[in-house]
Amino acid sequence: GCAELHTDKSTFTHNIAGRGGAISLVGDTDGNVAHILPSTSFISNSATLGGGGAIYWNSYLPDIDSNHKLDIDNLAVYGNFIASAARYIRLNNTDFVMTTQNTVPFGPSVIVNDHYNMKVIDLDFNREILNLRAFSLTGQSFGDVTSSVDEYGHASFSTFGLAAFPGYHLVVFEATQDSIAPLKLNITVEDCILGQFLLRQKDSYACTTCEPGMFSATVNPNECKLCPEGTFGLNKGITKCKLCPANMFSKNGSLLCGEAQVDSSVELLTNLRRKTTTQS
Repeated sequence: GCAELHTDKSTFTHNIAGRGGAISLVGDTDGNVAHILPSTSFISNSATLGGGGAIYWNSYLPDIDSNHKLDIDNLAVYGNFIASAARYIRLNNTDFVMTTQNTVPFGPSVIVNDHYNMKVIDLDFNREILNLRAFSLTGQSFGDVTSSVDEYGHASFSTFGLAAFPGYHLVVFEATQDSIAPLKLNITVEDCILGQFLLRQKDSYACTTCEPGMFSATVNPNECKLCPEGTFGLNKGITKCKLCPANMFSKNGSLLCGEAQVDSSVELLTNLRRKTTTQS
């Protein structure tokens, strides 16, 4: 390719290519390789598979004079006049909520945009597949941690989530190419609700529902407590144990109350008589 390109008093018209209908700047270079002067015209050029009806670049931003306005009827899949290869990762979910529950997938969807913040679409079946990965440096992630960008610039991490301690965690989405800026999100993992405890297994945390006969009335305890004597807990995830009805009894951790049990190993005393004395 060219070591350097200057255009002056030139007209590019009715050219057709997959990317960069008139000029396509691809490959590695040591710096700017194109200088477009105001006298250069781009008329009715087309990019049929990707970006840049007139100009496309992937490594270095071409130097286009700020007075250049001779851009007429150029057409592309994205960026009718000029476009670049992928440069940024953006959220695709416009209503995405930055909070999640522990161990519940929140399924982010992302898109890749070019230098001009247009979504990169590449309909070339022989295109290089762009792969992304998602991770957190502060919390254990699970689910889809890698995804490939499709021809329409989308990548989905539908089962991605955090098994992390409640609080703020930085989640990063990055590409295999260093030229693409990563997306960084501050995700809040919510506290466990009452009736749950925070189970830890190595570096993973999970809000776990208390079993019947147990309860939790505080936030993020490391275990559930047994229902005390005289109370019961029939259901999972309770915050308070119920008192036994009158004349009914229960042991610690009971699901139901019952009648008092007699210890058969203790001999029963019968025919007891009260001895009385008469004072004179």
